[in-house]
This record gives sequence, structure tokens and C-alpha cells, in this order.
Amino acid sequence: MGRINDYPYAVDGLEIWSTIETWVTEYCSFYYPSDETVKNNNKIQSWWSEVKNEDHDDLRNDTWWLEMNTLIDLTQACTVIIWIASAFDAAVNFGQYPYVGYLSNRPTVSHRFMPEPGTKKYDDIENDSNLAFLKTITAQFQTLMGVSFI
Repeated sequence: MGRINDYPYAVDGLEIWSTIETWVTEYCSFYYPSDETVKNNNKIQSWWSEVKNEDHDDLRNDTWWLEMNTLIDLTQACTVIIWIASAFDAAVNFGQYPYVGYLSNRPTVSHRFMPEPGTKKYDDIENDSNLAFLKTITAQFQTLMGVSFI
């Protein structure tokens, strides 16, 4: 951990990952006390087959897939899924509001195409780019609705 002390996402992320992994291991171990109980469970095998062969059919032949024959395989898969759906999603998405919440940074819609050079609309942009921009971006009500959803 000495190399990443100044990288909060990694330090905090590793602690959260470890906590998720500990919980998943304890939980799965309660219901599946041995590798055989995982390997012989039709629902787990069916689920994993669907994940691998239907949901990711373009990647089904890659060598990195877990075999889902051991308790470790099950806990690793569940830990990754919970991590992506919780801490990873929060880290990636929660920081968007300060940028996206200000309409000028990222308008939700443009009401005009970019004009071609030499046209009157293009000249309008060169003469008063702020006014041209305001004619293009989302109306106030639509903006408020969009920002409230974000």
C-alpha cells in the first residue's frame, strides 16, 4: 500500500473491495460449504452459463472466465459484480454532477446543426458566439428537468 498512499480512489477502493470480498466469502461459505456444493448446484451453473454464453457471447471463448467449480470462483464472481454495481459505479458516476450539472458544460440537446462556413448562421456565430450558443442549447424548463435527473 506504500506506493498508492496519495491515490485515494485506490486506497479507499481496496478497503471497500476487501470488505465486500470478506462479506461475500462469509455469506457464500454459509450456503455452499464446499467446492462440491458449488460445482453440483444446477442454479449456479445455469446462471454462470447464461452470464458467459448468452450475456457475453462475444467473449465466451476468452480464457479469463472463471470455471465456477469452486467456492473461490463463486466468491470472486460475486465480489466483482457487487463491486461494479456499488463502489465502482459510485466512483465513476457521482463525480459527474459538478460538470454535467452546469448546462453550458454539456447541453443535453442542440437545436441546430453546426453551420457551414460562408453561411449567414456561421457569420452569426463569428459576430456573437454567445447569442448563437444560447439559440442552440436546451430551453430553461428542459434544462431544469435534465439537471434534476442527473
